[in-house]
Amino acid sequence: MFLRRICFALMLVLLGASSFQAQQPQQKAMILARPRPVPVPDFRGKTLAQARSEAVVPGSTQQVFASINFQGPENGVVATQAPAAGTPVVPGSSRLFLTMAAPKPTPMQAIWSQLAAPKPKTVRVPKLQGTRDDASRDLEIAHLRASFTGDAGGSVVQQYPQSGTEVPAGSIVTVTLAIPDVIVPSLDRLTLEEAIEKLRKNSLQPGKIKGENTPESTVTSQYPPAGAQAPLGAEVEVTLTAPQQPSQGPPPLIYVPNMKKMNLSDAHAALTNVGLRAGQVNGSKAGLVSDQQPQAGTTVQADTPVDFTLSLPTVVVPDVVDDTEPVATASLENFGLLSKISRAKNWDEHAQHVVVKQDPSAGSIVDMGSPVVVILGNLTPPPSPNLLGRIVAALPLAPWWFWLVVGLPLGAIGAGVIKAIAGHKPEAVRPEAPKALPVAHCTLEPESATPRIRFGSHGVLKVQFTVTLRDRDSVARCRVDREPAVRRKEVNDGARPRHNY
Repeated sequence: MFLRRICFALMLVLLGASSFQAQQPQQKAMILARPRPVPVPDFRGKTLAQARSEAVVPGSTQQVFASINFQGPENGVVATQAPAAGTPVVPGSSRLFLTMAAPKPTPMQAIWSQLAAPKPKTVRVPKLQGTRDDASRDLEIAHLRASFTGDAGGSVVQQYPQSGTEVPAGSIVTVTLAIPDVIVPSLDRLTLEEAIEKLRKNSLQPGKIKGENTPESTVTSQYPPAGAQAPLGAEVEVTLTAPQQPSQGPPPLIYVPNMKKMNLSDAHAALTNVGLRAGQVNGSKAGLVSDQQPQAGTTVQADTPVDFTLSLPTVVVPDVVDDTEPVATASLENFGLLSKISRAKNWDEHAQHVVVKQDPSAGSIVDMGSPVVVILGNLTPPPSPNLLGRIVAALPLAPWWFWLVVGLPLGAIGAGVIKAIAGHKPEAVRPEAPKALPVAHCTLEPESATPRIRFGSHGVLKVQFTVTLRDRDSVARCRVDREPAVRRKEVNDGARPRHNY
């Protein structure tokens, strides 16, 4: 009887071990079948068709994103994208937002745009962040308009044109709003209750629960893995293992989260939340993370130190030229800058005053809280450029073939016109022949008139004529007491004398 019980117990142990061994390959196969997080490709400068063809998991045909949303001309190229390139995402769980830039204009289109309208005042696009209201306020201060797309309750994830770009005042800036993804925390060695609580604190939900769900069981694997980014409210699948069971292998790898633009406390919390720790920290403690090692998306073991650098936040100086003092001061304060007011040398107490100069200039990138010198001067309307000024300003944009096809023929025509004017002899502009001049012994009459063209100091064309007179009565020499007071020259050609005047 005793031996029978021992044999029965050994048989149960062998059956349990065989079932456990049979489950392990199945679990491993399921883990291998799951899509691992992949880094987001860099789509900037590519067409929409190229972006769609490259948005697949390497080595397969599976799409990286659940959907691809774009704004702007479909035949343009990608100017900005969200999520940013290199961000680890779970395939099929995130959306991709693309902003398309208009195709680059041809040289002739650029010249025509310069000639069609006077060059307006230009401003620099500020860096937008925060909610929709925050972006609207910053654009209104910069004399720009906003066009929003995406989730109305989200935050700014991208903008076009990008910050620092110089655009005409009143231009439209396209702003994409989205609810940001969250970083999946590490649930390793937590009980089911502890894992659910941690997921809900990070705006995530528990998904499918596998393994042995007992009070003593702990989480041995999860999907998506720790450090990956997932949409708000996404489900996280966990596998529980009883304490008495042997370990199923090495601890799972952790994806390094993207900590850029986090402050010091948030960076420490993000690392601790995924099972990593902070390494060497450089820079000002009041700054934001500007660089990190290892880079975001790298897979590392648990408890790996991550070094990062903190830098003070920077802002783009807005354009306050031609603004009044109160408007300029409010604009600088909204960007976290200080205004230092000074007056121009030609200050007139009775004139209206606006900002005529600022230092640093608009578009410069400075630390938040930096002073900006604002010089107030008298309000003088700027002269409007004439058509000739627009043509001269647009000529440098002309390509080489423009000068070959248009410039040379126009130059040849102009040279021909000048040559024709300079060598033209207006025979048809002869003066009316004067009447015969009666004198005592002879009568003089005009024979010919030779014109001579002269240009005056103001460009006025002057014509002088030399009139040739002859003796009608063939008298050898005429008296001059009643002749005109002009210079006289006798010409004797052997027939009848002629007198040139």
